[in-house]
Amino acid sequence: MLSKLRKPLQGEKGFTLVELMVVVVIIGILVAIALPQFMQQTDRARIGRVQAELQSMKTLIETWAMDDNGGKAKYPKDEDELADALLAGGINWGKIKDPWGNSYYYWVSQNQKEFTISSYGPDGHETTNNNRNDDIVATESMPPSLGDLYPDYAGDNPTATSGQEQEQ
Repeated sequence: MLSKLRKPLQGEKGFTLVELMVVVVIIGILVAIALPQFMQQTDRARIGRVQAELQSMKTLIETWAMDDNGGKAKYPKDEDELADALLAGGINWGKIKDPWGNSYYYWVSQNQKEFTISSYGPDGHETTNNNRNDDIVATESMPPSLGDLYPDYAGDNPTATSGQEQEQ
């Protein structure tokens, strides 16, 4: 009976177990190579989205400063003014979050001539000496950029934080 099992069946076609295992291993190797690349593309897309949203917010803030302040270019001084400036362009400051589910942050200088708006990036923490430099920052004079680019007036406490519904 064993001799019958060892003989190849005449006219039967198919793959051996070894051939199937080789194919499975090759597919596993390809997935191991492709998955990290895919994840990097996802992060790049999220960073691009944040940069686009910050640019939109920056444009709305600058427009509000010129229109609503008689051309004096004073930027929103508090959360209420910022919410008004952004709402004109369809951005609800009370609800907007970055792609990682974190808040956006806004700082304004004492004389209201400079502002910074930022996302703390993928890690959700402000860049310090101890963590990676992944914040995305825009100022009145700089387009949205990746890095720790906070001006001196942007201290520990932001003027406004997004994603927190204001009490009416």
